[in-house]
Amino acid sequence: MKKGKNYDRAITLIQHQVQLFWLVSTAFLITETVVLSGVLSLIKDLQQGLVFLFSLFGFIISIAWWTTFQYNHSFYLLRINEAKKFEPKKAGFFKDGEKLKDKGQIRVGKNSVWIPWPGRPPKNAITLLILLFAFSFFLLAVLYNPFFKIVLDFCRIC
Repeated sequence: MKKGKNYDRAITLIQHQVQLFWLVSTAFLITETVVLSGVLSLIKDLQQGLVFLFSLFGFIISIAWWTTFQYNHSFYLLRINEAKKFEPKKAGFFKDGEKLKDKGQIRVGKNSVWIPWPGRPPKNAITLLILLFAFSFFLLAVLYNPFFKIVLDFCRIC
């Protein structure tokens, strides 16, 4: 098979992987946002047991989101590396992208393109978002754990 056809197929696989990645990430983001909104509404209504249960549920979803993100990101990197193998020497699209990601700045003709350091790599931002949701749910589960109040009351008696 020709190198050009393999390159085109690699590009198609990258497009598919990016679409799948954003579809799954958006589904998790919406789910986590709805669950967190529900938990915060339950706090207002003083439903301690339900806050605890839904916080645990949200925390478990955060773990599932993180593992799914890691899985999809690994396949994305695989597809990028496959495309780089078949990339024509004159093109350099993926190699330039890698330089930009690693160094933060490249020159393309007369123009300079740069990414500020917090944006390299973007994986960090998504991981931080997932961790913020997980931490929020974990903290709420600890604070609204029905057994926590019993232990706290027992400690006050002692």
